[in-house]
Amino acid sequence: MNNTIQSQIISIAEARLAKFEELIKLAEEQQELLINNRHDELVENLSKHDPILIEIAQLERKEQELSAQTDDNNRQNRLDETIAELSKRTTDAANRLHSLIQFNAELLMNAMSFMNFSLGLISRLINNQPSYNPNSDESGSLSLVLDSKV
Repeated sequence: MNNTIQSQIISIAEARLAKFEELIKLAEEQQELLINNRHDELVENLSKHDPILIEIAQLERKEQELSAQTDDNNRQNRLDETIAELSKRTTDAANRLHSLIQFNAELLMNAMSFMNFSLGLISRLINNQPSYNPNSDESGSLSLVLDSKV
């Protein structure tokens, strides 16, 4: 029974690692979407995160339940090389995911700053532009441009 529990715990650890790798792939896709200004696809990408996070939480809950079924001596046996390696790989994946998320957040902040800058520039140009007056004789004014187009 304890070997069965141990193999189930290993399977859960492998599945959790796979889920972290899926999150890393999504974060890398996010980075690509942000860099290439494909913001319309970003919402779809972000919507894929929650189900994966829920699955990770379910896997961790199941692992805790299985760990509770083993006694203390068997818990030591559970920490064999396979579990240690999977734990290390999962930790590495989580750290990689964390750095990707931080970089993507910086990309988003830069994009928002650029948008604020652009909107501020446009609003200043609009506020400094004289209003339309068809009788204006200022050369190069908006009214002459509009009148010449008409």
